[in-house]
Amino acid sequence: MQREVAKRIRAGILTQVATTKNYIEQYLYFEQDVNTMNLIYTTDLQNEHDLFEFYQKIGWNDFLKLSTKQLSTTMKQSTYVVYVYCNEDLVGTGRIISDGVIHAYICGLGVLPDYRNLKVGTEIMKMLKEFCQKQNLHAQLICEENLIPYYTKLGFSKFGVGMTCLE
Repeated sequence: MQREVAKRIRAGILTQVATTKNYIEQYLYFEQDVNTMNLIYTTDLQNEHDLFEFYQKIGWNDFLKLSTKQLSTTMKQSTYVVYVYCNEDLVGTGRIISDGVIHAYICGLGVLPDYRNLKVGTEIMKMLKEFCQKQNLHAQLICEENLIPYYTKLGFSKFGVGMTCLE
């Protein structure tokens, strides 16, 4: 169904409407008669288990091997987090880790496969960038080589080389 929705959005059959209330943005994709998709962008995690399931579904926990409690702690200790829900299911997330003065590291931007190409990741990134701009923080991220074109379209440019500790 989600792929059909994506096709309809690209074809202009579905319309995107955005409203803001209490700092929570709701994006509704609708068709005049039937087939409603309700995406809710929020900074509140509804349920710790949702996050664990999301990390399992997206494959990140295959590498990270974190418990529900550990994942929840990482989010709580982040500077800013965006969660995206569709009918109470967590379908996307992204977060910022920052020193609060100069640097903001964008990480954990992920969207479930059925919700990709619906601009969910783009909207999450928009909210993360807006937060950085309002706080006067320099947004940076590290990504896989194949994602450079995606992040370039979102206003980032390649600089430096990311490294990870293997020990």
